[in-house]
Amino acid sequence: RQERIRIASLVRWRVRAMDRSLRRRLERNPTDTLLVLQNFHRAAFGEAAASGTSIWLIANSDVWGLNESLSALAEEAPPGAWRDEILRELPSRAARDDAGDIAIARAVIVESPRMGDTVRAMVKPGTPILEIGQGVDPGTFVPPAIRDLSARRLRAIQVSRIAHGKGLTAANRAAGLARDSLERFRVLGWEAERAPLLARSCANLDLAGGTSHAHVVSELQAADVLVLPTLGDSMPRAVLEGMACGLPVITTHASGYDHLIRSGDNGFLVAPGDAEAIAALLARLAADGALRERIGRAARATAEANTWDALEERFRRALSGELGGRLRAGAPRPSVGDPVPADRREGA
Repeated sequence: RQERIRIASLVRWRVRAMDRSLRRRLERNPTDTLLVLQNFHRAAFGEAAASGTSIWLIANSDVWGLNESLSALAEEAPPGAWRDEILRELPSRAARDDAGDIAIARAVIVESPRMGDTVRAMVKPGTPILEIGQGVDPGTFVPPAIRDLSARRLRAIQVSRIAHGKGLTAANRAAGLARDSLERFRVLGWEAERAPLLARSCANLDLAGGTSHAHVVSELQAADVLVLPTLGDSMPRAVLEGMACGLPVITTHASGYDHLIRSGDNGFLVAPGDAEAIAALLARLAADGALRERIGRAARATAEANTWDALEERFRRALSGELGGRLRAGAPRPSVGDPVPADRREGA
């Protein structure tokens, strides 16, 4: 714990130092437009926006919808330590800060249509919003040479923080309901110390703790299905990494993957908190190796269309084409109700 506190203090010091450096650079070399990654240099780019600089914001926050989902979860819990633990996870301040960042942006770049829809309700009419998707390295995250596709008990895996917002309660309940279909349900996750009651309650899950990047790859290759029952996310990369390893993925409509996963084709989508639906899918996949193979092949093809190179190209198009052209030429910008251009959604 002391080491984590020390590292956090160093990170805060480094961010403040970078903010000071950025302020000095902007004073010496004023710019018309500043591309900013959300949650970094907030003070510096706020001052730049106040002086007339156009802020192009890359909004990659993971608090989308979590305030609402966790508040509802806390309301259902009886007063006491369990409810208090959920409430401590509420990203209220982060959500306010993110909303402030978005409010001053001249243009916003997001990962998923879910994020785009959220931002669209927060910005001034006409602010361009571009969706560029997520990326994965399909050369690192690869399927194993051989995967047992017989009808048998499955090895399920979840890669996420140990947090109420990541749907651990639903995962634990689903694992209990589907116990006859599971060999194990392993969670590669960190920050269990922030939710000790949740961690102790997950008797049906193997909480294996945080691990190295290489070990995550080997665990995904050894698994049969990836489950991520998140209550609200931007577009977690773990989903795409599981797909790249040829795994059927079960995640939620709040994951940011509604546009990429076609349920029953290249993965499965369920409602947040629906442990029964997750358990039913686990039982179905355990009984049908051909289904696991078909979904896994389609998942791998989806990942191959969403590489880091593909993400880079979408990002370049967003900067130099759609976004840059509109803002440099002073052309009319889309209204709040305008759809995101189709090419922003393809492979996003």
